[in-house]
Amino acid sequence: EEGIDCGGMCTYLCSAQEADPSVRFVRAFSPVPGRTDVIAYVDNPNSDAAARQAPYTIELYDDQNVLVVKTEGVADLPARSTEPIFVPNLFSGSGVVSHAFLTFSKGKTKWVRASAPPKTLEAQNIVYTPGENPRVTAEIHNFTANERKRVYLVATLFGEDGKALMASATIIDTLPAQGNSSVVFTWP
Repeated sequence: EEGIDCGGMCTYLCSAQEADPSVRFVRAFSPVPGRTDVIAYVDNPNSDAAARQAPYTIELYDDQNVLVVKTEGVADLPARSTEPIFVPNLFSGSGVVSHAFLTFSKGKTKWVRASAPPKTLEAQNIVYTPGENPRVTAEIHNFTANERKRVYLVATLFGEDGKALMASATIIDTLPAQGNSSVVFTWP
């Protein structure tokens, strides 16, 4: 072992040898009054390490910098990847959220040896339909020879300035091997 419970023959890599995940952005938005959703993109810069169930904390603050809500969760971070973290309806109430933060606890992320995963899914024929009931439709293609179950997908809409405006998630119950599935993302 190269440290306490890490390195050598141990399953876990030493966290001191791996770069911490970095939050590319975190954004809170209200698709309807009284509901606040959060979308964040997290980068794992490590080309040889992945994290499963990496613990994170999300905090939302109002315009007076008063904590409105705090929640904890976990995320899988494949090697050399950017992963979305979407939390719908994190806050319900009349308060206005002005600031959102997502942090990973130092030393709590357990890294395991892994290489960057091959591309197994691809979104094709993506169509955004604006209007009173905006939606995104797409075809998701499975490149693998294995059927995929419970595939969780997140769609994020960005403005011309690159700022995230909305996000939505859906689940494909079964995605056939070497097959396609249509998906729809909607917003209130």
